[in-house]
Amino acid sequence: MKLKSFNPETLPVSSKGKPAMYINSKAGMFHISATAAEKLELKDGDSIELHQDEEQPQDWYMSKTKKGFGLRNKKKGSDEQGLNFNNTALAKLIFESVGYKAQTGRVLFGAEPTVIKSVAYWPVITAKLFKSK
Repeated sequence: MKLKSFNPETLPVSSKGKPAMYINSKAGMFHISATAAEKLELKDGDSIELHQDEEQPQDWYMSKTKKGFGLRNKKKGSDEQGLNFNNTALAKLIFESVGYKAQTGRVLFGAEPTVIKSVAYWPVITAKLFKSK
């Protein structure tokens, strides 16, 4: 008999309930989970920018800004469903920067932002996309 054991140490850690962003490069849809919106203090009507590190192109950051991608509730009249914005070119740039070939993917946000000149830059963790190439 050859048994394969499963326990918390041998199973992947679930990222359900963690601050995440879902990206669909075909539709250009970005969905920020309700957990992420709460942690990053984002709400319907806010604007964000995504930033790519020119020295480490696979490293991405998100910041709240006055001019940027306008966020809207996923479901009209609901604060609990997360926030959306659309941009196909940006979705493709993110996927290309890590060599990700699929059309949809999920990234997490870092635990703490890097603050530069009073602007919080939240790390966008693209490592999961690397594993899914």
